[in-house]
Amino acid sequence: QSTSWQDSVDSDQGQAPPSDVPVIDTLDAIPYEVGEPFVTEVFKAGGNADVDRAFTAPPTTSAQLLNARSWLAGLLPAPKRLPWPVLGHGKLADRGELGVIGFWLTIDGDNPHLADAAALDGWAGDAYVTTSDAGSSCFVDDARFTDAGARDKAVAFLEPWFKADAIQAGLVGATDLHLTACH
Repeated sequence: QSTSWQDSVDSDQGQAPPSDVPVIDTLDAIPYEVGEPFVTEVFKAGGNADVDRAFTAPPTTSAQLLNARSWLAGLLPAPKRLPWPVLGHGKLADRGELGVIGFWLTIDGDNPHLADAAALDGWAGDAYVTTSDAGSSCFVDDARFTDAGARDKAVAFLEPWFKADAIQAGLVGATDLHLTACH
C-alpha cells in the first residue's frame, strides 16, 4: 500500500486505548513485533523464495520466530514435546506450553523489550498444567534448556517473576527446570 495509506492506518490504530491489563496489549502486538523482524531477516537471508518457504512450512515455536537465521539454517528444530507435568491438587484447568514468548512476557509483559528474549536462548521445550480446587489453583511447568548455561541464564532472567508470584524453581539434572506455584 501507499505510504499515505500506511500512515492513515498507523494513525487510526494508534488511537485505540490500551487495555487495563498491559500484557494483553503486548500479546495482541506479538504478530507485529515479532513477525515483521522475522520476515525481514528471512528476506535478507534468502529473498522472496525463503519468505515463501516460511509461509508454506512456518516456524512452529516462538524460539524459531525470534531467531530467524538459526531457524533457516536448521539449527532450531522444534523440540520434542515434553510430557505434561504431574498434576498438583485439584482438577485440570489448562495445559500447554509457555514457550520463549510466554516466559519472556512474564518479565516484560508491561513494557516489552524484544532484545530481552535473548536471555531465553537455549529454550528446548516446556509443558505446563494448571489445576483448580475450591478457591485454590496450582501451576506446574517443566522446562528444558539446551545446556546448564542456558538454563542458568534463563533462571536469572526469570527470578523477578519467581519472587513476584511465589514460584518455586527447582533445577533438575543438567538442563531442566521445574516450576510450581499454588495459591
